Amino acid sequence: MSEEEKNKIDPKTVYKIARNAKKSQEAWESFSSDENLKVNFHLRPVKDGVTIVSTLPAAPMRGIRVSIADLAKQLKAITGQKAKLLSDNYNVLEPLKKLGFKSRKEERFREEDVQAMFIQGMISKQEIYDGIEFVASELTLDGKNRLDVVGLKDNILYIFELKKKRKFDGLAQTAEYIKLVEQNKSYFLDVLSCYPNNPVTTFKSVRGVAVMRYAANATKELITKANNNNVGLWYYEKSISFPQKM
Repeated sequence: MSEEEKNKIDPKTVYKIARNAKKSQEAWESFSSDENLKVNFHLRPVKDGVTIVSTLPAAPMRGIRVSIADLAKQLKAITGQKAKLLSDNYNVLEPLKKLGFKSRKEERFREEDVQAMFIQGMISKQEIYDGIEFVASELTLDGKNRLDVVGLKDNILYIFELKKKRKFDGLAQTAEYIKLVEQNKSYFLDVLSCYPNNPVTTFKSVRGVAVMRYAANATKELITKANNNNVGLWYYEKSISFPQKM
């Protein structure tokens, strides 16, 4: 199978996702005016509706699929639970369960934890993200290739592939995603130009970045493979931040 055939995308699927993205904009605009909620939730339009995605620590990257017709109602329900969802003295799992978000069976650290924290940092415009704005999570137009996090800065579309550990396969995977987007730029623009979180009307180039756990003894092999794949490398640490101090 040629690379062109491998990266082929069905225009009917693109049309359906773009249609739902555009229809979700009005409901999202009203909801996202609350910055505290915007940091903890975002939308992921799909061909059969839209997924409301949580980045709350209790439900990282957990989503509920709703129809476009029910989107405003569901976002209003989340707004109604805001005090409980963002409180430090309430069992947040209870309101999340009522809203339809599933909790995890295990509490061990996973890639979805990294992804949720990464997205929250981008939305809240932390300096370490160098001004790259959040656009989408788990973006897929073919049901197979899923771009973990998509961002935008200076007319450059950024694709972030996040790994819980340091994995070499993430480098080649990121390079493949760059090719996928470049070969299907018009399709991605059809969807992203009307995306509710942060519309992208145009981009001049695509940059891929593999995000992995930091290790003080970084290997030259990893850096060499990143350069060979023309992919950037970001290292993250599990650390503490202080959004507010008394």
